[in-house]
Amino acid sequence: MNNPETKNKYPGRRACAGKAVGRPVVIEHETDLDNVLEGDILISAQTDIAYVPAMHRASAVVTETGGRFSHAAVWARENQKPTLLQVDNAKGNLRNALTVLVNADEEYVAELEESCLEKL
Repeated sequence: MNNPETKNKYPGRRACAGKAVGRPVVIEHETDLDNVLEGDILISAQTDIAYVPAMHRASAVVTETGGRFSHAAVWARENQKPTLLQVDNAKGNLRNALTVLVNADEEYVAELEESCLEKL
């Protein structure tokens, strides 16, 4: 994956390394989980067992809370899914983004510039 142009970068804490690009889907309630399609980026305050089917469909997971032993972190390591934790206000900041890059290797999530989308 080349280095695409980004608008805003938000730091987080890596739970599992990797990179993914996709449509951000903000989860406010469990009823929102069906909105996560294959390749989307799941964004939520935290995760629990009810999130697992959507987490499998997602190409990456971003949470606002969590630590090394949180559900999202343990699940991500077991499933080798790029995941960032402790991204402040991720739901608010990424809600209106068209496409985001999760770079868990460098511990940030970023909105992508529209001009670089066709290059991906």
